[in-house]
Amino acid sequence: MGKKQYNKWISVKDELPEYEEVVLVCNEDKPSGMWLARRSSNPYEITDSHKFVCFGLEVTHWTRVKPLNKRQYGTNKI
Repeated sequence: MGKKQYNKWISVKDELPEYEEVVLVCNEDKPSGMWLARRSSNPYEITDSHKFVCFGLEVTHWTRVKPLNKRQYGTNKI
């Protein structure tokens, strides 16, 4: 995998994040509903067909969430 890209929606048909990486996800049929999710290889967790831990909707698109800069953490400036 190359350099991580942020703020770009990626179809699960094109690419998947690494297991346990927390990403922002959505379902193209309900684009106003977005949530944080991760993929899991744990067979005891309920996942969708792409191994995202799910709560009823199949994930169709995802994007990386850029971590906070250490200097910004704990302040009101983001």
